Amino acid sequence: MQKLIMMHGLPLSGKSYNAGKLAEFLNDHGYPCGVTVSNATRDHKPAAEMFSKAWVDETIPETRRQKDISYRRLVDAASAMLDKHSIPIVDATWHKRRRREWVYEVAKHKKASVYILHMLYDDEQGIRKILDMRLSTRRPERNLLDTWDQFMTMKEQFESLGQDEKTKHRMLIKDRISGKVEAPGDDFSKLLKGGLSSW
Repeated sequence: MQKLIMMHGLPLSGKSYNAGKLAEFLNDHGYPCGVTVSNATRDHKPAAEMFSKAWVDETIPETRRQKDISYRRLVDAASAMLDKHSIPIVDATWHKRRRREWVYEVAKHKKASVYILHMLYDDEQGIRKILDMRLSTRRPERNLLDTWDQFMTMKEQFESLGQDEKTKHRMLIKDRISGKVEAPGDDFSKLLKGGLSSW
């Protein structure tokens, strides 16, 4: 059966770093793999707009529409990778249940197992430090969030994984601070845990 890996977690939790390292690890172990990332699928705007609260606030219909387009592109890219028998790692917050359902539907259609990698990071001081570094460089091609207001808006609107999602799919959890990884007992999850625990 094919496999699809969905990153999940708040901004700054280490999703993109771990997605990239995991792709290298899997390719080195004979599993063709690639990363599709959200900041490459969302249409960029002038910096003043991109780094505002409105850029992430989904109570604003236009923001929600733009994010839907971006996430649909991620899902389409993952589907295309599955067609080539490659493992897609879809790198985004996936903070809305209805968008996660798009991933689950594609996986079901392609007969792929879903592995959810949830990243934990709740160190406010560390988060503020990363945001300060991002503010000093502002590289929209790499980061679409770099202010505390943006982070808190995302956190307030974040929809946690439902128990049914955790039960139906294979769930791995990595703590950014401790590096500890929790994983199910199947062989591929053990392989992922081995990789995730090594950096």
